[in-house]
Amino acid sequence: MKELTQESLLSSARSQFLRYGIKSVSMDDLASLLGISKKTIYNFVANKKSLVHAVVKSFIKEEEGTMMKITKKSSNALEEITQIAKHVQGTLKSMKPSLTYDLKKYHPSTWQLVEGNHFAFIEKSVENNIVRGIEEGYYRKNLRVDLIPKIYVTLAKLVAETDGSLKTISQVDLYHTVITYHLSAIINNKGRKELAKYLKLENE
Repeated sequence: MKELTQESLLSSARSQFLRYGIKSVSMDDLASLLGISKKTIYNFVANKKSLVHAVVKSFIKEEEGTMMKITKKSSNALEEITQIAKHVQGTLKSMKPSLTYDLKKYHPSTWQLVEGNHFAFIEKSVENNIVRGIEEGYYRKNLRVDLIPKIYVTLAKLVAETDGSLKTISQVDLYHTVITYHLSAIINNKGRKELAKYLKLENE
């Protein structure tokens, strides 16, 4: 096996946390997966708590970077939001629902990175998207730009914090409903026609 690096450790830990949840993955599990001793892992992190923090911090940075790239290359606000939604759905499909519960219960300080910093980033991104959509003529002009992003984030938190309590609804289905609800509330007739193009491309 290749020599262990900080990047490879975080990548392996992230894939295991996403697949099994945080509580279910021990440092012994990671050491066995990587074919190294647990002592080698401790050359990079002090304990599991610090590993979880580093993984979540890295994950958030990557997710926000991806969102910014999508925003930059999108031709309009609707392409931007539909492509981000597609990315988020892909992330949710790879994530065990209990991951958020594990973070909140066993790693509350790390959860604050999500609840505080990351959701603040999402709120600002939604605000910018709404302003862009209004300027491009796809969104209704009388929207409460100061309020709608906060409503969106509240719904996004509902998706993130669903740990199986809504047994008949997956996180992916819930998020799809949230994004559909959000778009239905903000687009005008021109926006509906433009949105239909992207939905058609998604289904082809």
